[in-house]
Amino acid sequence: MKEAFLANLSDDAILFRPGPVNGKRLWKARGPSAATLAWAPDYAEIAGDGDLGVTSGPWELRLPA
Repeated sequence: MKEAFLANLSDDAILFRPGPVNGKRLWKARGPSAATLAWAPDYAEIAGDGDLGVTSGPWELRLPA
């Protein structure tokens, strides 16, 4: 999960935990996890100039057996 977030977040990505934080820094500081995150967007929007985008959708954190 950590590798996937780091590979797909832009350097200036913002995540809300609950307030805004730099996503790359947040995930770089996390340790490895055996959990799996299942997520699919049900809403996405991007600004006309392409500078800002947001996605949201249901998710499930699956812990190892």
